[in-house]
Amino acid sequence: SGTPFPALAQQFSQSPTAAVGGDLGWLLKGDLEDEVDAAISRMEPNEISDPIRTSSGYHIVMLRGRRSSGASDPLMAVVTLSQIYLPTVGGRAPSPARLAQLTDAIATQVSSCKQMNSWAKQVGGPGSGPIDEMRIGALPDAVRDAVVKLSVGRVSAPIEVPGARVFVMVCTRADDSGLPSEDQIYEKLAEDKLENVARQHLRDLRRQALIDVRI
Repeated sequence: SGTPFPALAQQFSQSPTAAVGGDLGWLLKGDLEDEVDAAISRMEPNEISDPIRTSSGYHIVMLRGRRSSGASDPLMAVVTLSQIYLPTVGGRAPSPARLAQLTDAIATQVSSCKQMNSWAKQVGGPGSGPIDEMRIGALPDAVRDAVVKLSVGRVSAPIEVPGARVFVMVCTRADDSGLPSEDQIYEKLAEDKLENVARQHLRDLRRQALIDVRI
């Protein structure tokens, strides 16, 4: 019908971005769900996708443009992590059956850094829990190789290191490409949504304040 995509997003989308016409700003490959990333990789600028089914629902996206992130080095990205360290040797090591059970549970039940930190307290060995800001390149080799391709909020596959099995999750990622991080995007979206709500409320108050005076 020729209706602009942002107007349709504002009317029908259930995403927090609906208030700003579905605008996500500039994103890096891997910031979105795998199915959406795959669809976008085949699209041209200004093209609108077919409905894309993911674990969180259906998505329709419009690719507004592409740009290179320049000489950005993924190893220079700064991340905060959560880690679960399961010893495989020594007195604190769980039995093989228990280790397999924990491995399956972490992979299928943990979906946020809050949950990751909670599991780290309950079942993790020394060294488990949140890890403050670090450049990916400064991480141990095995962890670095997992983190560099890990999306925010996703649990890594089991990482085998001497004496332990490790799981990591990227909680935040700040790249040196000049593009905003996921946290910055959502903070901006929340601010924009609040501003739109305030404007609508002000318009409603003005309508209610109108008085029809006739002589």
